[in-house]
Amino acid sequence: MLFVLACSLFTPGPTPSAADIEKEEQAIYSFFVGAKVGTVLILRETETNISPADSKDIRDNIMSGFKDISRETVDSYLARNAEPSQLSPDMDLGTEYILLTLEELSQITSQPNWQEVLNEKYPGSGGYTIFSRVGFNNTLD
Repeated sequence: MLFVLACSLFTPGPTPSAADIEKEEQAIYSFFVGAKVGTVLILRETETNISPADSKDIRDNIMSGFKDISRETVDSYLARNAEPSQLSPDMDLGTEYILLTLEELSQITSQPNWQEVLNEKYPGSGGYTIFSRVGFNNTLD
């Protein structure tokens, strides 16, 4: 009987839905941009520089830098960042934002005075933000 109880304590919980994950991811993005004044500029495509060859080194680096992080969370982060993805224009970030395409951002940043051009086109933006996807464990904490 004790053996059955012990096994049941380690049974993984249900996998969160895509909608739950999306909501949590937006909450994390909001943490980074929600307090900014003015319109926030965000690159529409998430950033990822994780190749399969690099994933072990990145996993080890994250695990050593964040002592309390679970392997499940790191594996989720690596899997969700294997390919870039498009952020939703319907995100609730608690602030006004504009999603820039990579082409729009490249046109601006390829100019020597790109910061002036950016501020001219998007006054008060104060720069731009690039997100990666967020890794989660099954309890989304």
